[in-house]
Amino acid sequence: MMLDLSAAFDTENHERFLNRITDRFGIQGNTLRWFVSYLAGRKQFVKIGENRSSSRALNFGLLFSVLGPLLYFLYIVPLGDLMRDNGVSFHLYANDTQLYLSFETSVTGDQKHAQAKVEKCVRPDINE
Repeated sequence: MMLDLSAAFDTENHERFLNRITDRFGIQGNTLRWFVSYLAGRKQFVKIGENRSSSRALNFGLLFSVLGPLLYFLYIVPLGDLMRDNGVSFHLYANDTQLYLSFETSVTGDQKHAQAKVEKCVRPDINE
């Protein structure tokens, strides 16, 4: 199974992300303030020719400039924990995630068991 999580990354709430890096990685103090200042006050607009839209605050999304890959890594780490906890092998490359799970088609219920493992990893309603 292939997952492309770039769209999810583009919708990540800044506050939730900051809480994650504090709780998960222990980032605090000046380093946390640096991340906060990097994400705070971001705006975007659309310009076509000479026409420009009004500016809108960006409270979501983390893919900015050269920090994008680092922020994505910090964002995606909990997914690896979830996969390992459910016995699903995976490979991450850039914003693509490949999930691997083998099963015996000749063993009754093995395919359904494998499907349930994968669904537990990718369906948020199962993990709540």
